[in-house]
Amino acid sequence: MPRADADFCGFVGQRRIVRRLKRWISGALKSAGILPHLLLIGRPGLGKSLLAKAIGNAMGMEIITIHAHKKLRRADILATIRSLRHADILFIDEAHSLDPDTVEGLYYAIDEGLISAPSPNNSGRTCDESVAQFTLILATTDPGRVPKPLRSRLTEVFMEEYRLGELRTIAKTQALKLDVHVTPQAASV
Repeated sequence: MPRADADFCGFVGQRRIVRRLKRWISGALKSAGILPHLLLIGRPGLGKSLLAKAIGNAMGMEIITIHAHKKLRRADILATIRSLRHADILFIDEAHSLDPDTVEGLYYAIDEGLISAPSPNNSGRTCDESVAQFTLILATTDPGRVPKPLRSRLTEVFMEEYRLGELRTIAKTQALKLDVHVTPQAASV
């Protein structure tokens, strides 16, 4: 069984947020449920994508990542939602770029557990199709552009700025991964 503590140990910063997420994850794992839907808010570089991955690891669930952009269509998101299994995590980065039609599809999926799919008899109509319960995690640098009705369905998580010591730890970790030597003088800047 996954443990919430095990998969956040390499995540640097966001202590308050991580503590809260660990409680939610522990409760979800005990009850075989899902997490609340989340909206990660913060400027670029604060670890929104890494945090979403850490949540997936802690839950022991697959995380499907989609980068929202203007060419992303509702049908693409609905096809992804259709493929999700119970408690999987759908992470959509740059959520402020989602078009209104796609947002409507997300409402239906998270509120009703349904998606509107083309009718199997090709009549041009749609039919409702049930989908597995999943956790939706959105990330944005511009929360004002995320529609208020969508924001109201999500638990907002405001990412915190890194402290100097956390930035040093991140720099040292990345330097090790890239096999780059960081001098003590460079690490103290």
